[in-house]
Amino acid sequence: MSKPSIAIIGGGPAGCALLKSFEAANKLSEYDITVFEKQEKLGGLWNFDWHTGIDQNGEVVHGSMYKYLWSNGPKECLEFSDFTMEQHFGKKLPSYPPRPVMEEYLRARYETEENMKRFRFETVVRYVNFEEDTQKFKVVSHDLKTRTDKVEHYDYVAVATGHYNRPSMPHYPGFESFQGRLIHAHDFKDGSQYKDKVVMTIGSSYSAEDIASQCAKYGASKLLLCAREKAADCAWYHYNWPEEKFEMKPILTHIEGKTVHFKDGTSEVVDAIIVCTGYRHYYPFMEESLRLQSPDLLYPGNLYKNVFWENNPKCMYIGAFHQWFTYPMFEAQSWYARDVILGRIALPDAEGMKKDSKVWMDKESNLPSEESTIDFQSEHIQMYVDATDYELNVPVCQKNFHDFVANKKVDIMKFRDLSHIDPTDGKPSPAPTNGTWMDRLDDTTKTFLENC
Repeated sequence: MSKPSIAIIGGGPAGCALLKSFEAANKLSEYDITVFEKQEKLGGLWNFDWHTGIDQNGEVVHGSMYKYLWSNGPKECLEFSDFTMEQHFGKKLPSYPPRPVMEEYLRARYETEENMKRFRFETVVRYVNFEEDTQKFKVVSHDLKTRTDKVEHYDYVAVATGHYNRPSMPHYPGFESFQGRLIHAHDFKDGSQYKDKVVMTIGSSYSAEDIASQCAKYGASKLLLCAREKAADCAWYHYNWPEEKFEMKPILTHIEGKTVHFKDGTSEVVDAIIVCTGYRHYYPFMEESLRLQSPDLLYPGNLYKNVFWENNPKCMYIGAFHQWFTYPMFEAQSWYARDVILGRIALPDAEGMKKDSKVWMDKESNLPSEESTIDFQSEHIQMYVDATDYELNVPVCQKNFHDFVANKKVDIMKFRDLSHIDPTDGKPSPAPTNGTWMDRLDDTTKTFLENC
């Protein structure tokens, strides 16, 4: 008798988390699991790729990663409780490591011999549908190296491709004739390219914050922070930006040449515009009846427990939500999904799933403030932890996220110089010893560890 089969689409932290869940339960040998990954190695968005637009295989570039990124959230909320950074690197680390450190940590977690033999790298999934007669998913994949297609059938499909790779790109009058450099954050690669330039960002979330900070760090002369009006409690309006280099502006109305006109009647001449307006769910390879189509929400519709496609719960989505928690949330979701597959957790019928989802969706719709989204997602991840054997100190992570937001309100250019509480021992992580984040231009793992 053949083993139950699972297709995992995407080899980033979300896809790796589901594979890891079976390894943790000593169940890998009992399932035929394949991970389809279109990049050359696992890691998803944490891989840095110099390409923009089209990659070496003629595919749309997946990653939105850029050089010199340092973690833009506390590492204490990203670590795995059974495999901390201290265990891997042999010392306690400050709260905000650079990208190469994060990438190495991920690889140490997931690049085991048992896991790696289940990956198909440089292989992209072109189409998935569910066949009623066989009660299996047909998966059509394409090997980018051999240029050959393959048709296979699986009992379960898990979509773990992420949703921070297809830009949501607005248009404003004059974009088409702007005489400077105009890109989406997806194509931003290096802040040093904007040295001595006047740069305008459009948007009011992580990308806008960090890309503006990166450009300032590497020598931009002025940063204009342009955004639409949002609720007064939006954290964006309460961050403390150094006035000597940053200026907050209302949304633009139009552009003439290199002059940007704003809603308040003011105007500025800019050299570059970086559009940081987020990403959209984009799963064209999924047959329409299985395809998640949603704004970037904490709890998208049609997903029971934010994982199981309600009309066919053998189709799962991992990590398809607006994120505070990332790595441990993906694993907590995966532990839950694994336990459903193993028969440890029973799913309700379709009506029961929709009813449960509505409770969460209504709760999100009625959150009292933007910062309460932290508490919503903390409750959400605690639900998975309570139902499985996954371990995570959720209350400490929850407090760290609130402190993280508070620190940016004091000085957004200095929040990476501060420490958060280690969930494993309840003590603050060490502070950086090699200057401020603005001073630290060498982001290699070797230099970072030497200065911890």
